[in-house]
Amino acid sequence: MRSNDDYDIKCEMATVEERLYAFKDKVEEMVRRQIELERRLHDAELCVMENAELQRKYDELLTENFKLKTQLMQLNNSTDSSTTSVST
Repeated sequence: MRSNDDYDIKCEMATVEERLYAFKDKVEEMVRRQIELERRLHDAELCVMENAELQRKYDELLTENFKLKTQLMQLNNSTDSSTTSVST
């Protein structure tokens, strides 16, 4: 009877060990996924910061473009009135 109990205990221990290794594998996979997600999050945060900087530069360029267009229109108006004065 004792050998039967020993066999049952060994089988149960093997099952527990197998389940522990499976659990360990799952935990390791979760850690790898967590590291990958943290890396992606970091990359996304860098993209957000870069995007904000690009948006700021874009806004500056729009403002500069508007100023230059205004100056060009004023120059054209000034040239038109000078041409009209000279031709009269």
